[in-house]
Amino acid sequence: MIAGGWTRLLAPVRGDVLSGRFWADRTGRVLLDRDWVVERFALANRLLTYEQVIALFSQPKHGVCQRMLQWVERETRSSRGDLLELYCGNGSFTVALAHNFRRCLATELSPDSIELARSNIARNGIRNVDVYQMSSS
Repeated sequence: MIAGGWTRLLAPVRGDVLSGRFWADRTGRVLLDRDWVVERFALANRLLTYEQVIALFSQPKHGVCQRMLQWVERETRSSRGDLLELYCGNGSFTVALAHNFRRCLATELSPDSIELARSNIARNGIRNVDVYQMSSS
């Protein structure tokens, strides 16, 4: 909930422009309606869609993430084997790279991140990835 008079000021637009957004201030994030956002990235003639949850690890800068995904996807295009991804987080690299590999095994420690990775993989129609909770050691 937004502190002070902001709540009253935002009430008329809450269901419109600001629905599902959050505001950041010096003390942290203040939620309006939900604790997640949906981001879309254009990559190799595909439009990838990800749910990003506040407080779980992700690349917060859209442009930086877009360039990282483009670079790693391009560098793995000639891959012919399998992919082992350690600490996959929300699956952003898993989703971007899966089509360049025969099979993918993605690992993560956080149960919340595993659930989100599986959701993002399904959301993008990826069928050659398995996600497991395990440590890399």
